[in-house]
Amino acid sequence: MQDYPAVSIMSRVFIESQYPAATSMARVLSREMYEGAFPSWAAETCGGAGGLQPPSLDIGGMVTIRNYALMLPGLAGVLLGFVAGVWCLTRAKPSLRGDFSWGFGLMWFGTMNVVGLPLYCWVRSDVALYDELYAATLSFTMCACISAIFALLSNCGRAGLHPLVHTR
Repeated sequence: MQDYPAVSIMSRVFIESQYPAATSMARVLSREMYEGAFPSWAAETCGGAGGLQPPSLDIGGMVTIRNYALMLPGLAGVLLGFVAGVWCLTRAKPSLRGDFSWGFGLMWFGTMNVVGLPLYCWVRSDVALYDELYAATLSFTMCACISAIFALLSNCGRAGLHPLVHTR
């Protein structure tokens, strides 16, 4: 039996289920590279997609918590996002333009975690609400990233390190 990283197996199952067109194209362009990154023997050894299920905890037969290991980081993300976001927004001054963007970025990050907790820990993928939560999580992630990019550009501009402006 070969030694293999569990991440490789889970990654292959994940990307093939979430991005079928991209993985198909990757296999066509470079089958050797694709097999090297996501070996088929590893997925077969673990029973394929059905062999890797996220951990779950059944509470009294009424509630099942999936991926319970994500709950603590998710709650920490909610707390960090909202507390640090409010702190940045309340101290933002015109001279500290980046703080305003950081505040919004952190608030979007907290909102992403609020939506992500039920998505990844409670709601099953066969429930209609799953698609809406998934779309909202992607949207909030995009907003957090855009705010962080604006904050970085603002901070770099203030420090004279703006990557888009070349000074002599």
